[in-house]
Amino acid sequence: MNILTQLKAEHDEVAEIFQKLEKTTERAEKTRQELFEELDRKLTPHAEGEEKTLYARMKEDATDADLVLEAFEEHAIAKQLLAELRELSYADDTFGAKVTTLKEIIEHHVEEEEGPLFRLAKSLYDTEELEQICEDYLAQKESILTRMDSEGGGERLAG
Repeated sequence: MNILTQLKAEHDEVAEIFQKLEKTTERAEKTRQELFEELDRKLTPHAEGEEKTLYARMKEDATDADLVLEAFEEHAIAKQLLAELRELSYADDTFGAKVTTLKEIIEHHVEEEEGPLFRLAKSLYDTEELEQICEDYLAQKESILTRMDSEGGGERLAG
């Protein structure tokens, strides 16, 4: 599989989780917890893996890296919101608003990534290179998930 196909499939998975998570209310703490943990386990390794493989390579290889630099910045904002969400109670009034904000940032990011950024990647790399980047990406993701598991989940605020 090539990196672009892999990322597209992961974007679709995350969109489904957001759709379910946005429908929850403060009263559905357990459901919110399960969906948020699933979202975090998808988004965190995805973003970090992308940065360490595809983005890092494109930043070096593109004559104009503005698209890549913007993608890094969008990731930084998304990571900040994820960190804030990890600290909130699932029953907190602002939890839903932050989820919606994160969803909108991710949707914008995906639109740009699957459009101009993917076109740039296709112009920079051949099929074999895109497949190698995917292998590197999947290895990074696995390493990040292992790190996340070893760090364990922090205690959450009670409802």
